[in-house]
Amino acid sequence: MKTPFRMNSHDCRRAFRRMWSSSTSARTSTYALCNVTFPYVLRIANDGLHEACRQDPGLAAAVNLLNGQITNHAVAETFGLPFVPYSGQPVV
Repeated sequence: MKTPFRMNSHDCRRAFRRMWSSSTSARTSTYALCNVTFPYVLRIANDGLHEACRQDPGLAAAVNLLNGQITNHAVAETFGLPFVPYSGQPVV
């Protein structure tokens, strides 16, 4: 028979610090977020949104709004608004 697991207050505090460390370390979190998103920002800046989305289907799937239209089905469904699929083509 296994003995029940018990946490003392020190273990609890240590677990809490580990769990919340990324959100409480604003500077570290900001650097991490910038490092992950900057390549996408750079690609959009250099190639334009539509060409960048054509080259990267994952980026195209991340487009939620375009020219006032909701291009993400889950967002449209959540807010009960019309969904217009993003075709990857410039909308005039």
